[in-house]
Amino acid sequence: MADEQRSAADRLADAMQLLAVNQGLLLANQPQKQLGFGDPEFQTMLRERGYYREFAKPLYQNTMLSPADMVPVDIVAKVNALKPGKYLGGRVTVRVEDKHIQLVYPTATPDDRMTNAQYWRTFDELIEKITAEAGTSVAA
Repeated sequence: MADEQRSAADRLADAMQLLAVNQGLLLANQPQKQLGFGDPEFQTMLRERGYYREFAKPLYQNTMLSPADMVPVDIVAKVNALKPGKYLGGRVTVRVEDKHIQLVYPTATPDDRMTNAQYWRTFDELIEKITAEAGTSVAA
């Protein structure tokens, strides 16, 4: 009888071990979860990395509101420190008012946009050039 109980216990242990091995193989075969932009887990990760932030005042580019989402921290700090004036050979006007900051530059024609592309390619580059010209140093 002890042999029967032991063999039953051994069989149970063997079955549990086999079950654990099979479960591991099944988990290894599962497709990897791919996070989409709207997934709460992905949004949480973005917030933790500091991608969702806001400017000190709303920023407008030619009357269009520009969100600070996905803008690097150092660029947000530089936008917050912008001084009013004309920059890049008078091409860009920065207006800093009580309620908002406004960047004004010509975009009405393809020639305007092509000329702008000679001065800057991205928003980050535009802000970098304005702050460099203004001599503004900002710690992020």
